[in-house]
Amino acid sequence: MPRDPNRRQNIISGASQLFLAQGYDGVTVDEICKITNSAKGSFYHFFQSKEELAIQLVDEVWHQTQARMQATFSMEKEPLERIRDELEYTYRQTPILNKGEPRRTRQITGCPIGTLSDSLGRKSEKIRKRINFAYNHMRHFYLTAFAQALDNGDIDSELDASQLADLLLVTIQGIGIIGRNSNNQAKIRKLVKNIMQSFTG
Repeated sequence: MPRDPNRRQNIISGASQLFLAQGYDGVTVDEICKITNSAKGSFYHFFQSKEELAIQLVDEVWHQTQARMQATFSMEKEPLERIRDELEYTYRQTPILNKGEPRRTRQITGCPIGTLSDSLGRKSEKIRKRINFAYNHMRHFYLTAFAQALDNGDIDSELDASQLADLLLVTIQGIGIIGRNSNNQAKIRKLVKNIMQSFTG
């Protein structure tokens, strides 16, 4: 009998929700199989271990993030427009909950890679390296935009492009953390506006 072609994706999606809700250590293969209605044989057909599943989850989220960032940082845009769009994307990911709705503080909000880093990054050296790979590639998008903005004279800063890229990476991750614990998108939007002004002077 052929395997369900969507089974692998269902297992990854189900595991993602469990990791975010319970943390890496709080999730077992049995729980992943139960929530995805999968046999253990199916799980181990696609993944050698829970760690391997987590690595593939990071890879999948990075591929999605990379595709989104390629559009955000299109060379057809002005450098500062790319940076502004990146900051605005982050605050738009802030969840807004209706009154009385349970707060779900471990959603994928802000930077998806940052959210996974919070849940998975300290649990395995292999997972940590995969997350750092994603961070380094994110930083490259920032570095290119800042280098062009400085060359164009759009930014007057004592910091060089590398330092500004590091600052934006840390800023984006911080916005994500605040967003995951906030129910006020307007507050995050104002924060983003102030941050953008600090970059442009």
